[in-house]
Amino acid sequence: MVSIRSASKLFALSIIWIALSAAGIARAVEFPPEEITVVMTGSTGGGQDRLTRAFVKVWEKHLGTRITVLPMPGASGRAGLDYYAAQAADGNVLASVNLSTVSIMYRRHKPGWDWHATIHALGVFGVDPGAVFVRKDSPYRTVRAVVDAAIKQPTLIGVSQWSNSDNLVIHQIMDQTGAQLQAIPAGGGSATVTAVLGGHVPVAVGKVSNINSAGDMVRIIGMTMARNPVPQFTGNAPAINDELGIKSSASASYRAIVVPAGMLVEHPDRYRILKESFEAAKDDNEYMERAARNSVDPELILDLDHDALQAVVDSYWNAFDRISALLYVGRK
Repeated sequence: MVSIRSASKLFALSIIWIALSAAGIARAVEFPPEEITVVMTGSTGGGQDRLTRAFVKVWEKHLGTRITVLPMPGASGRAGLDYYAAQAADGNVLASVNLSTVSIMYRRHKPGWDWHATIHALGVFGVDPGAVFVRKDSPYRTVRAVVDAAIKQPTLIGVSQWSNSDNLVIHQIMDQTGAQLQAIPAGGGSATVTAVLGGHVPVAVGKVSNINSAGDMVRIIGMTMARNPVPQFTGNAPAINDELGIKSSASASYRAIVVPAGMLVEHPDRYRILKESFEAAKDDNEYMERAARNSVDPELILDLDHDALQAVVDSYWNAFDRISALLYVGRK
C-alpha cells in the first residue's frame, strides 16, 4: 500500500517531469536555433562567397543567432544545392545562390529535386552586373575590337562556369556577329580574373565585384547589361548591345538567400522570422558599407520578392532554351 506521503512525492515528481519535458519540447522547437547553416554554392573566395560572408555578419545581428557559412562549390551550384535539397525544410539549413547560374544549371542538369519545391527566394542581398574585361596592358580598348579580331580568327574568352549567363551572352554574340569566340571555363569568378591576369585568356566575361578585386590591373571595356548600372565602378563602360548593335540577354549575378518552399506551409512563423530579419539586415547601413567594399553599389541591393526573382529565372530559362543548341554543340 502506498502511503499518502509517497503518493504526494510521486505526484510532485510527475509534475516536475512534465514541466521539464515541456521545457525540453519548447527548447526543441525554439527558432532560431543556436546556429543556422547557409550552404554557399559559389566558389570559395569568389564574389558570391565574399558578399555572402559580408551579409551574414549583419544578418546574425538581426536574426539573433550564429550563422555558419558552409562552402560547397561545384557543378555550377548543383553540389551545394543537392545537399541543401536533402535537408529538412525547417529553416535550419538555407542556401546562398547566384540565381542566374543555378537556374541555368537546373535547366541543363535536370537534378532529382524540383525547383519550385526547393528554391524559394527570401530576396537578393545584391545584384552584381556582368562585364567584359581585359588586362590593363591589353591592346583591346573596346568590345568591338575584340569581336573584329574574333571574326578574323578564333579568340579565347574566359568565363567562370560553362552553365551561366555570361556564356549565354558569349554565344549570342557569336550567333549575331559571326565572331569566333572560344569560351574557356575557369572554374569560378576569381579564377577567371586570374586567367586574364596570367595571360591565359586575352579577354573574359565576369562580374564586377570579382573583376574589381584585381584593382587597376584590369580594365572593364563593356557591360553585359541593357545599361551600365554602376558607371562609378566600371569606368563608365558602354553596354555591349549598344556598341555591337545586337540583342542579347542580360548577364548579372542575382545573389540570393533561398529557403525550401515547404517552409511557407510547414513553418510559416519561422519563415516570417527569416524574412523579416533578412530585410532588416539588407537595409542596414552597416551591410550597405560592407557591400560597397565588395563593389556592390547600395542601389543594387534591391527589394525583389520571390515572384519577381522567379520572373528573372524564367527569363534565363527562356534564353537557355533559345541558345542551348549553340551553347552545347559538341558537348555532352
